[in-house]
Amino acid sequence: MLSQDIPELNLDEEYETPDFDVCVICNDDGECLDNKNHPNYKFDPWDDLTYLLCWGYIRRRDANKKELETINKEGANLKIRDVIDYKVNNDKTLFHYINGDKSIAELVAYLTKHKIQACPVVKNNSVDGIFDDIDGEIGWEEISRNIANILNDSIRDHMKVPNHSLFDSESLLKRNQVIGKKRIFYIKNKNKKYYATLTPEDLLSYYSEIIKPFSYLREIEMILKAILIKCDVELPEKPTIYDYNKAFLNKDFFSKLPYNQPRKQLAKKLGETNEIRNAFFHHRVKEIDTVLLKDTWKELKAILNEVYKK
Repeated sequence: MLSQDIPELNLDEEYETPDFDVCVICNDDGECLDNKNHPNYKFDPWDDLTYLLCWGYIRRRDANKKELETINKEGANLKIRDVIDYKVNNDKTLFHYINGDKSIAELVAYLTKHKIQACPVVKNNSVDGIFDDIDGEIGWEEISRNIANILNDSIRDHMKVPNHSLFDSESLLKRNQVIGKKRIFYIKNKNKKYYATLTPEDLLSYYSEIIKPFSYLREIEMILKAILIKCDVELPEKPTIYDYNKAFLNKDFFSKLPYNQPRKQLAKKLGETNEIRNAFFHHRVKEIDTVLLKDTWKELKAILNEVYKK
């Protein structure tokens, strides 16, 4: 075991973390649930999900008046549009649709190629991929029972009435369950024009993408905490990520760790991880370097495994 008497910490100025005595996010204004000045603040040393409280504070603080009114009415300001933007940024098919004059055989080929359960039916093709109306909806459910006998039939003869439309401005939180239970939705913009589709798979892919950085950030903090606890390092009564980093990167402590790489190299990664953490909590998901988080997580996990072998 390492001694509990940790010498005074003097990190190289190049890698020192700013003093966080006053929270740099809320400035101790008492409006964040994760701050001691909040009337309902409760400290739990084992609660590693306080990120969500900080994130909620930032989203409220940065929202303009119109967005705040939306939050009060809807309970969230993540929109269906956010998922659509994610599809565009990741080169996913924006709008699945098929012309009603095509055959069931062509429908089968389309559904199979794009791995979807159903798609909206349109009357005519569109140059810009935007439509005033959806003529119907059709998928495996409508054709599977008699597919061998209807392959040459027109799609229009077997489609159902369309009833799964949403506006892209609607709250994602309010529509989560509905989207997850239906096979496809056709999305309208503010001009009431159809321009995109949304499936449960799209929603799952979106959430997987935005939660991945959170998972790495949470794991990194938990690993730092576990290493310090295992080594009997004395921490403040209410430690923060700053306290974990400061104690972990202390030269005397770090020199005793089973790690054969330069300290500054890992210190640099942890500093960049902290910047990513701030970007994530400001909902700047596009700026997040998930590869860096994964590499940092791997290095810390290797140290943790060696520490726990002793």
